Amino acid sequence: MSISNQEFVGRIMDLLKKGLAPFVEKYTGEPTKNWDVQKILKYITNRESWSHFEVALGEKERSYINKLIESRNNWAHQESFSSKETSRVMDTAGLLLAAVKAPESKDVEKLKENFQSTSVTGEGLEQGKQRTIARIPDISKQALRVHEIAKKLDMISKELIEIIKGSGELEDLHSIKHMNSIPPHDIERIIKVLSPVQDNVSSETEEAE
Repeated sequence: MSISNQEFVGRIMDLLKKGLAPFVEKYTGEPTKNWDVQKILKYITNRESWSHFEVALGEKERSYINKLIESRNNWAHQESFSSKETSRVMDTAGLLLAAVKAPESKDVEKLKENFQSTSVTGEGLEQGKQRTIARIPDISKQALRVHEIAKKLDMISKELIEIIKGSGELEDLHSIKHMNSIPPHDIERIIKVLSPVQDNVSSETEEAE
């Protein structure tokens, strides 16, 4: 089962809490067992408590924390994260945990490897789909009517038949190229079905000329 970017960010927040809690307790003696990650992050950068951590952290690490506070807010409000944003959260969290010498920094690296592997797989599938889409015959200029290819539609799913019938004259059939809900194997079938139709129309057009 694939993991969403939101879920990846949630796992990062768990690792931050686990890695930063001992750090806070070490320098302040504050019990953090019942603190969430947001409270830990804000406590470190708080004007009154920052002095406890200055011996281990600098302004660079403080900027990391501010970025992570913002990311945590977005995550808590169920906002979406792009792959680039998710990767950035992982990088920032890894740098902060490494700065406090938390072993969880290694867990972040493993999670990032998993994330990158998932992202590459997803991008590969999308690129394969785009290559298939590029092979769809461009029949929009032929202004084919539905009844001219109705006999050819028995190989296409009922959903696609309704889409095509609803388009009237198929001048905008190229819009099917942009429908993400159509799986690659259906696109392949569209190619097989419509290629002969396009050839026939092209021949008729040439004869008429």
